Amino acid sequence: MACPHATAAAAYVKSFHPTWSPAAIKSALMTTAAHVKSPRDYTVFASGSGNIDPVKAKFPGLVYDIGDVDYVRFLCGQGYNEERLQLIRTQTVTNVGSPLSTYKVAVEAPAFLHIHVQPSELSFTSAGEKQSFVVTVNATIVATDLSGSLVWDDGVHKVRSPVIAF
Repeated sequence: MACPHATAAAAYVKSFHPTWSPAAIKSALMTTAAHVKSPRDYTVFASGSGNIDPVKAKFPGLVYDIGDVDYVRFLCGQGYNEERLQLIRTQTVTNVGSPLSTYKVAVEAPAFLHIHVQPSELSFTSAGEKQSFVVTVNATIVATDLSGSLVWDDGVHKVRSPVIAF
């Protein structure tokens, strides 16, 4: 039943933001989802971003908005081997929260997964403002996949993005 629920949640968010792209709506749903606390062997592949919360997704604070070119660049950049992964990615977010807001990043990652975000703080002066940051991921795959997350927090919104290496 996940698909009907997610579809209804997306329609609900779209009713508040009719000009948002499908990627922006997906971002709002994913980054405001409640993180699933799980057993040790339970990975992000099993839980995804977590349990969606349509009420929080109405006003997520920031959204990732991507287009076709972004998907192609991502797929072209997947040249890694099974033992070592380094991915450097520039991400852009749009402020859909308070016009004057500052988000600080927090990274959660296990051993062998290193996530670096630059800059570590994004300060916005208007709604609709876009800012970019660079995420560098280094991982040593020992036995299975590794998962962590980065969270942008302005004290009101927690915009969580899962990071996985496999």
